[in-house]
Amino acid sequence: MIRLLETAFKQISALPEREQNMYAKNILEEVESEKKWDNLLSEYEQEILHDISNISPAINDANDGIGHNTSLKINL
Repeated sequence: MIRLLETAFKQISALPEREQNMYAKNILEEVESEKKWDNLLSEYEQEILHDISNISPAINDANDGIGHNTSLKINL
């Protein structure tokens, strides 16, 4: 355990039991919330990667139709 967490637990352990339970509950809720966000973001990331993998061949096909001239001229 890191020193900062040890210090926090030491200070919390000096509090009345009711307050210790409050802090413990808050910590556990925060940990659970972080797990949910991590899972949600991981699922979203997988969806994005899947979408990209489906789009990539279409982009390559479109680029093949354009040709190999990559210069761009802009007339203003």
